[in-house]
Amino acid sequence: MLSLHRIDRDLHAGRYEALLGAVLAPGPKISLPLKARLAAHPAAVLALALRRLVELTYGPTTLSRALLERLLALQEADGSFNHDPLPTACAVAALTQVLAEHGAQEAERGPRALDGATVVQARDRALEALVGMQAPAGEVGFVYSDDRTVEDRARVAAFILWLLGDGRGVQGALRLTDSFAWLADHADQLDEPTWELWELARLDRRPTCGGGVPALAA
Repeated sequence: MLSLHRIDRDLHAGRYEALLGAVLAPGPKISLPLKARLAAHPAAVLALALRRLVELTYGPTTLSRALLERLLALQEADGSFNHDPLPTACAVAALTQVLAEHGAQEAERGPRALDGATVVQARDRALEALVGMQAPAGEVGFVYSDDRTVEDRARVAAFILWLLGDGRGVQGALRLTDSFAWLADHADQLDEPTWELWELARLDRRPTCGGGVPALAA
C-alpha cells in the first residue's frame, strides 16, 4: 500500500524502481517496456511520485517540497527532462497538479526553489519543450530517438494521453486530439496495456454533443 512513509523511505534510499512500482500500483496496467523506460529516468519517477503525493495530501508538506526540489533540479536548459517526451510529460503533469492543489501557498513557504512563480515557469518551460517534441500532424505522439517503432511511440502517446488527456493545464498547446484520433483508428493493433491507457484517457475527457472522439476540456 502506498503511504507517505513508503514514498519517503524509497526516495531517500534511492530505490526508484520500487518507488515507481508503488506509485503505479493503483493505476492501470503498464507494459514492461514502458515501465522499464520510466524507471530509467529519475525525473519520471520523481514526477509521478510527486503527482500522487499531492493527490494524497492537503497542502504542501516537507516530502512534497523535497520531491519538487529534486525534480526541478533535473530540468534541462531547454525546459525538457532528459530531452525525452516521457519524463517531460510526467513533469508537466506533476507540476500542473502542484499548481492546482497548492497554488500560491508555495510562494509563502519553504525555500526559494518552491516559489509559486518558479513552479509556473518550470511547468511552462516543460510544456513548451513537450510541444516541440510532437510528431508531425497525422502521426502518433512524439518524436524521440529511442522510439524506433510505431509500437514504441503508441505506448508513449497513450501514457501521455492518460496523464494529460483531460486537457488541464495544456489546453491549446498540445495536439492531443491527433494522438487520440490515431490511436482510435489503430485500436485493433494496440497491445492490451496501450489500449487500456488510451481507453482510460478517452473516458476521462468531457463528451461533446457532436459525438466521436471527445474534445479537450475547456
